[in-house]
Order: sequence, then C-alpha cells, then structure tokens
Amino acid sequence: DSRSILSSFRSVGDRADAPPSVVEISTDKAPSWVVLESRRILGGGFSPDSALGFQSVRSAALLGDGSVVLTGTSPPILRIGGPCSTPCRFGRKGEGPGEYRAIQWVLAARGDSLTVWDSGVWRLTRLTADGELLGSSQPTPATGDSLWSLPRGVFGDGRLLAQGRGGLPAEGGLQINRADLRVLTRDGQTAAGLATSLPVGEMSYTPYPGSSAAKPMYSVVEPPFARRGLLSAAGTRWCYVWTGGSELVCGGVSADSLRVALDTARVAPVSDTMFIAHLEATQQLNVLPADRKNQIRELRKLWTHSTLPRWSAMIVDPEERVWLQRFRSPFDSLEQLTVVDH
Repeated sequence: DSRSILSSFRSVGDRADAPPSVVEISTDKAPSWVVLESRRILGGGFSPDSALGFQSVRSAALLGDGSVVLTGTSPPILRIGGPCSTPCRFGRKGEGPGEYRAIQWVLAARGDSLTVWDSGVWRLTRLTADGELLGSSQPTPATGDSLWSLPRGVFGDGRLLAQGRGGLPAEGGLQINRADLRVLTRDGQTAAGLATSLPVGEMSYTPYPGSSAAKPMYSVVEPPFARRGLLSAAGTRWCYVWTGGSELVCGGVSADSLRVALDTARVAPVSDTMFIAHLEATQQLNVLPADRKNQIRELRKLWTHSTLPRWSAMIVDPEERVWLQRFRSPFDSLEQLTVVDH
C-alpha cells in the first residue's frame, strides 16, 4: 500500500506545501510521434564478416548526433550512423584496458560519453563516442549488485540512479519483488541511499522439484496486469511511481524532503471479457483451444488485484518535468499522457 511504499524512502522530510502542477494531455493534444528515419541493416553484425545482422543486441544507447551504440554480451561495441557510414567497431575480448568479457549494458552520459558495465571483469569503463578510453573503475561487490541492470536514469552531474537486484524470495507463491534505490557516482561508488525495500515488480514463483531453502530454484511467471515500480531521473530530480498506486514520489539527489503528487482519477475495474482480451493481446493464451479454459483459470489464480494498473511508462525530461502514460486496456485506443511540472 501507499504508506508502506512511502516508508521505504530514507530521505522523507516534510512534504512541500505548494502542490505540483499537473496537466493531462488527451490524444488530440498529445505530441505526434513521427518516424524520421527507418533503416534495415543487413549483415555487418558484431563480427565484420557476420551475415546474421544484429540478433544478439543486449543494450543500446542513442547519441546526440542521432547515431546509435549497440552492444552484445561479447565485444566489439558498435556505433551506427553519425560519422560511421558503415558500423564502427571498438573493443576486443579480454581483461585488459579496452577489453571486455561479459558486457551487461552501455549508457550515454553528458557530452555523449559512454559508460559500459562489464560483469565479467567487474569493471565500469568510460569511453568517448569514438571508442577512446577515458578511464575505468571497479565498484565494490555491494555496489556492483546495483549495476547488473541498466541504471534507471542519469543526473545532470553524471551520477546514476541505480536499483539493486533484491535477490530471490525465501519461498514460492505470488511475491512483490523489492530492491534498494541508490545514487551512484560515475565510477560506481554509492553516493546516497534513497530507499530500501522499494517495490519494483510482482511475479509468481513455483519451486522446482528438488530445490531447497539453501539453494532455491523457481519457475517464474508474470501475473496478468502485473504492477511494477517505474523509475526515472534527469537534472537533479528522480521520480518513482508504483503502477498500481496513486502517489508519484519525487526527490533530489541530496534533498531533505520529497514531493508527492496524487492521482485522483478513477481506476477502471477489470471484467472477465477484459481479462481474456488482455491475455490474448499479450499472447499468453498459447495453448490448444481444448486447454484454453484451464489456462485462463490458472492465470486467474495469479492475478493479485481487481483493477487496471494506473500507469505503464514514465520519463523525467531534461527540464525535470515528469511524463506519465496511462495503462492502456485492450479496449482503449487513447494514449493519454499526464505531465507533472515541479
């Protein structure tokens, strides 16, 4: 619930008296998303003689000149577009400077510099957009836990908004996954702990036969209309919202108070028809017609709430406005945006 979520934040002080400005944008006023360029690149994958294209992309970053940087788990790192009329490649396999073993993600920061996290050698590497080595560092094991997934945002000073993995649950069943929220310096050191045990998603865990409490192993299924925690950061602001809750929580990198905006819109209840339509739209009904009713019945057991989640996406833009997209039901063609300006 909202009280338990808010109590997860360490930096809670007095809420600001002045309410944030909230503007709802309907479809007829929303910005028009226009595809400026679409290219299909044949061959030229991560190996110069590859004919497989880019089937093993793990992470991507967009640079200011419109070029795109792509990584797989193994090097090289590719840059496409901008000054690279053909894909530019940099980095090689190994453990020395400019070498990589198990790339998890690439991130574009200020000035189009790149940050690469390699869990194989436990190293953060900073590069120019042309692949020139700027520096590297090895975070502590505790901090490295927050680097396994792509950081949720980059602050104006280059620090990262990162989320820990949280680990496996102690037992099976329907679980809300939780993790710590941290601000990391560019070299991967913890600058501040913003929240503990923050809800980040929900899953259904079924223990595998033979697994034990000492070494648990699970079959994992995401329940229908799963709720999750959305995080974003830009400038000096970060924001969090639980998609099933009504409160948008925002704060600063070293703020002594939080700002909270309430969503007062009615949340739509989910009928049986909408539930089945959602399963079809998300391609979860993947059995023969004779088994369809049984699968619907089993998926219904995993469902934890009776209404639609409120939100499906969130971004904090460089001007520190918060853009929220409402959850779209299978019968709703409107793409409603809400903008919160602090």
